[in-house]
Order: sequence, then structure tokens, then C-alpha cells
Amino acid sequence: MNQYRCRPEELPPNLYRVQYSESQTTRTDEGLKAVNTTTVYGDSEHERALFKQAVGRHLTWSYRGRSPFVSLFSDRNHAENWGCAEPWRGSKPYREQWTLYTIETSLLGETYVFKVSELVDTLGVRIPERADQHKRGSYLCLHRVPAYAILEERAGRDVKYFRKYGDEHWDPYFGYDSDDSVVQNNINDDSIKMIEGLWN
Repeated sequence: MNQYRCRPEELPPNLYRVQYSESQTTRTDEGLKAVNTTTVYGDSEHERALFKQAVGRHLTWSYRGRSPFVSLFSDRNHAENWGCAEPWRGSKPYREQWTLYTIETSLLGETYVFKVSELVDTLGVRIPERADQHKRGSYLCLHRVPAYAILEERAGRDVKYFRKYGDEHWDPYFGYDSDDSVVQNNINDDSIKMIEGLWN
């Protein structure tokens, strides 16, 4: 596993995480945490095979096992587009209950980060076409992203607003019909955070 790890100088200045309620990854006081924070992989042939399998499973949308990875984007615009599309909702209505996190890679310290395209090419990981479309700008973080490396978090509805109007026209009530709607949405957001996600 060590040989596939990105060196600090190989990482972009920032990485981005789209966090949503159905995700297995959770946001805690410690940061962003994968559902599996105990599995590690050695450098033997057997361990490399297990690592390859774990990467392939993580990048397969239908897989519902306990992944040790947190998915990240290297391009903010790509992350925002993906978040705004809400592909995890299926045929359900748009909810805008997701958050965009900006991560400073220089603060990741000893955290293991892998570039998806290099894992796929080097290990020969077979992934679905849907995942293949995103592999060039995708990274996997092993176990967790520490809270001190998170520079910013922005609600999905705010991301949409800023993309449409820009920061200078910020309206805190954008997307709500009334002040009561704001309060109710905050209550709903707190409830969603308590739900264990089903995806990475």
C-alpha cells in the first residue's frame, strides 16, 4: 500500500469532499471518517490483492460493504457539479441536503491519500464506466480526513446560490419561503446528521 501513496508534493493544494446523508462517510468533531477505520494493507502479494479489491469495491456504486476510504475531488468545479446533480438520490426529488468541504492537503500530515487513476492503471483495477468518468480527478483518503485540514464547509443550497449569483449577492434566506422554513430546515439538517449513511 505504501508504494501507491501520494507524496505531499504530488497532491494539489486543495481537495474537495461532497458529503451527503446517504454516505457511509460521516462528519464528526474529528473530521471526515470512513465507516471502516481499522483495515490496513501490507505490501505482500496477498495484501496488494486485498487492497486492489477494496479500491474496486469502493468505486462500484452498488457496493454496500464497509469501505475504508473517503472519496475526494481535486477540482472544485467538478465537485460542485457532482453535488448539484445529486446522483445518489436516484429518482427522488432534489433535496439540497449536502455539504461541500474544502481540504488543505498540506495539513493532512501522515494521512494516506491515493490518486484513483494511478491505482486503476497500476493495479489494473476494473471499475464501472460510471466511475471511470471521474477517475482522473479523484482521490481516496484512507480512514479519515482530520478536522484541522478542513478549511471550509458550505451547504449545497449555498453552493448553488453562489454559482448563480456570486458571493457579493449573498442572501441567507435563498431557497426558503419564510424565516420559519429556515428554522425547520435547520432542524431537518440536524436530524439527517444522525442517520447512518449507506454510501461512501
